[in-house]
Amino acid sequence: MRQHVLAAIFVFATVISVTAQQAQKPEPSPPPQASSAQPTIPVRVQLVISKYKADKKITSLPYTISTALGRNARLRIGADAPYSSTRAATKPSPDGQPASPPMSFSYRTVGTAIDCTPTASGDGRYRLDLTISHDSISYSGEGTPSPQGAPVFPTFSATNTLVLKDGETGQLTVAADPITGDVIRVDVTLTLVK
Repeated sequence: MRQHVLAAIFVFATVISVTAQQAQKPEPSPPPQASSAQPTIPVRVQLVISKYKADKKITSLPYTISTALGRNARLRIGADAPYSSTRAATKPSPDGQPASPPMSFSYRTVGTAIDCTPTASGDGRYRLDLTISHDSISYSGEGTPSPQGAPVFPTFSATNTLVLKDGETGQLTVAADPITGDVIRVDVTLTLVK
């Protein structure tokens, strides 16, 4: 019986000793991780929206966006343009003359919106994912037919990808206006900022 008591005491002392050693042992620190942060590489994207009538350039609108590789950049510029929305009078005035309708205006947003995301694609080339929309206002007599001088709102939009080298210029798109025949061209230049 005495041997059983001694054996139990020995087992109990061993368990307490192992538990005390585990409590004193510090937790191993996690292995150091390699930094996954990529260096920020600034870029400048220049866009020119040009409009041509036959071979003659009639407008050229430049835009510059500064961003970094892998970052989305957005540009919005424009205005709410008023246009007359007066309706013709239906009843003559009390003196028999045609009634003058009250002057009223509506508004429509015109301008340019650009979304751009540049990323590295390897071999010293850079991928540009671009979305452009350009809305304007045109009145009769400016090459756009409309009844009684009512405005027309030409719209243009394009979504495309260009792959360019540093300092290279590429053409995003060329499109002809189906009403006027004017040609719209979008040229894009990518520059790494050093």
